[in-house]
Amino acid sequence: IPSEINPWKYYHKRGAVGQASLRQVNYSTSQQFYIITGAKVNASSLEGMEKKIQKKWFSVLRDSLAQPYAKEFLEYKEKGYKNKSSVLRDKLTKQAEAVMNERPVFHFSKEQIREYTTIGGAPTLDGYYTVFGEVIEGMNVIDSISMSHVDKNSRPVPDVKIIRAVLIDCPEGNQETPAE
Repeated sequence: IPSEINPWKYYHKRGAVGQASLRQVNYSTSQQFYIITGAKVNASSLEGMEKKIQKKWFSVLRDSLAQPYAKEFLEYKEKGYKNKSSVLRDKLTKQAEAVMNERPVFHFSKEQIREYTTIGGAPTLDGYYTVFGEVIEGMNVIDSISMSHVDKNSRPVPDVKIIRAVLIDCPEGNQETPAE
């Protein structure tokens, strides 16, 4: 599933539903999701988070530009061609810098700052993962689930399953239908 990361519009406030990502750049898994139960955040800490998000974007962009050259990088490594590898890496870094210069610098909006400091959330996830929904009713149930016993991978034991979900705001052309 292609990632749809838009931290200016969809962000990790308390109650946000997000899609777990694969290691591959720009894709999310189709089976794992999370619901944010995060605590309130101090407004002064958000500025440092903005810089980390911007730095991560650059890294992800450079890595995505490098993917077509993965085989070449491996060959250079195996043959000990450090110079060729660093020349290619420098070229990709310059390409990533050019793209980043065209992209707006990330800053939390006034609304995001207000929500993160009053209701809470996980702003450190913004810009990294796709937010595709929001719990609008029943956060007490989510809080109860968050107190569940978890395994070594932080997954609830036993599994917690959603029996029914309803789409209440859908794109044009789609009908509102319950999902089971």
